Amino acid sequence: MLNFKQHALNELKKCKEKIDTSVPKKIQDELWFAGLSPKAWFDKFEPGYDIPELPEKRLNRSELLDFIQPYRGNNEVDEITIRKLIVCIFAWGGMRPTPKWGQLAINTIESYEKICIRLLSGELDSISAYDEFYKQKELRKMMGVGPAYFTKLIFFFGDQTGAIMDQWTARSTNLLLDASVVKLNSAKCVDPKNPQQVYAKYLEFISELKTILSIESVSKTEELIFSCSHIQATVINRLGKHHQACSAWRKYVVENT
Repeated sequence: MLNFKQHALNELKKCKEKIDTSVPKKIQDELWFAGLSPKAWFDKFEPGYDIPELPEKRLNRSELLDFIQPYRGNNEVDEITIRKLIVCIFAWGGMRPTPKWGQLAINTIESYEKICIRLLSGELDSISAYDEFYKQKELRKMMGVGPAYFTKLIFFFGDQTGAIMDQWTARSTNLLLDASVVKLNSAKCVDPKNPQQVYAKYLEFISELKTILSIESVSKTEELIFSCSHIQATVINRLGKHHQACSAWRKYVVENT
């Protein structure tokens, strides 16, 4: 049984209740659009190979899960297909298409694409997959992809019990438990030096929070604590009158971490 910081938990409950009672589901789905379509994102690079039939429109979370669904349980997914799916996940997550991030991720894709296939086939559970990605990161074979992004691979390629652990969910975790469960760097992003034990603790936290708040899934629980930007103009415009309710938890996290 984890010890939650009661004031923070009460604030989260208020935010959840406001969303549940005032924000239509269609509006909530609008929170999960990427900045670029997979094709537009991939076209930023010159990797020396082509990926045909990349989606030309932005995908939200449920659309991306549907796009990946036909390949689940298959351990013979070919190289181009798994790369297409990886690109879709990175584009959805808003990975910056810069030399330090996107370009390195694409250049070192061979080092982690087989882990993704094993996840997709059901061979790897979430925590084991995290350890496999972490080892590749430690060996400097996988570059441009830290925990915030390889947990996205775990979520989308796995069975959705492995939650995404990024800056906002990690800061929420530390705030709600009043402890430094997930190590953050100076920019308050997830530090690459968070081993599988940290991810296991994070998943324990998400599972317990799901139960406390009577949320239907790990995914929905993670979405709640991720929240959305309280200051980004495109998000404000997209959500309109519902923006304040949808972003209230993010604002609280920023002010208290």
